[in-house]
Amino acid sequence: MQQQKQNEITFKIINKHPVHKQQEGNRKKEAVRADLYHIYKKYM
Repeated sequence: MQQQKQNEITFKIINKHPVHKQQEGNRKKEAVRADLYHIYKKYM
């Protein structure tokens, strides 16, 4: 239980951090771009 609470606190701190948010957004964009690229390659 104590471990879970610690994780939740850490998670909140990480989520508040704008740099982390920015990186998370970039990772999602890259993932989407990679997916689109694979689809594009497959059908071209």
